[in-house]
Amino acid sequence: MFAVIRMFGYLLTINEVKTQVFIEYLTNGGAFVGNKIKEVESREHPTPEDFPSWTYAYSFFERDYVEIEEQRVHLGKRKNVSKLYYPQGRLVTIEELKKEFPDKAEQLIRNMKSAKADKVIYCRERNFLLYDPENDVILP
Repeated sequence: MFAVIRMFGYLLTINEVKTQVFIEYLTNGGAFVGNKIKEVESREHPTPEDFPSWTYAYSFFERDYVEIEEQRVHLGKRKNVSKLYYPQGRLVTIEELKKEFPDKAEQLIRNMKSAKADKVIYCRERNFLLYDPENDVILP
């Protein structure tokens, strides 16, 4: 595969387009969710020992790139984005919320009903996220 890119006003034809795999770690920020992205060799899941303590979930994605003068130039957007993986996460139902987290249950249940979700994920960082069975994978 080759690419034609515009750089510094010139059209360049690049003969070799390569693909790089990334892992994106999600973490809680003060007022928002943050993330950290790292290049990896493959989509191999991190071991519990390698999983950063500051994150609660991760996903994989790929980006195409070309090398120009020993610099990587990424092409296009993310592709082949995986589901979100939640190591040490736990699914919690409305009834379990009422029993185990009575001080947080009322607001969480309202959010769940509004989003038509029947479960939330209780993450290893002790936060709750709405569960999307199409996109979320709970890992031991």
